[in-house]
Amino acid sequence: MDLLGSILSSMETPPENKEEKKARMKQKRVSEKLQEQSRKEKAKFRSEVEKKVSQFVKDQSQKSLKFDPMDKLQRSIVHDVGEIAGLISHSFGTEEVDKYTILYKKVTIKVIIIITASSVMCRNIHPVNRSYDS
Repeated sequence: MDLLGSILSSMETPPENKEEKKARMKQKRVSEKLQEQSRKEKAKFRSEVEKKVSQFVKDQSQKSLKFDPMDKLQRSIVHDVGEIAGLISHSFGTEEVDKYTILYKKVTIKVIIIITASSVMCRNIHPVNRSYDS
């Protein structure tokens, strides 16, 4: 062991202030309690959004669902729930002022191609000349 290591290992640790330790422990408990409360609020908000989105998806007459202005975290939850439900989501407005989110149902367009016998015969009657003179 080198000289510095032996000096440091022989030194006593400074005495711990019991009041400071109690204050740190109390602050830690308060912080954990606030985090738990925040988790519960997020879970409750997500549950409410999921219910609204579920009702929206079932209602064939509605094409969009507008949410009131909310903060960034809440909008991210709305976007996530909308994506899981297969919806399109967009946010509008100014951040920290009036930014809100709208969910839209995806529009599916079905294209049916019908080939009749007469259209096939027309192609055969009028072939395109692809020969070129040199």
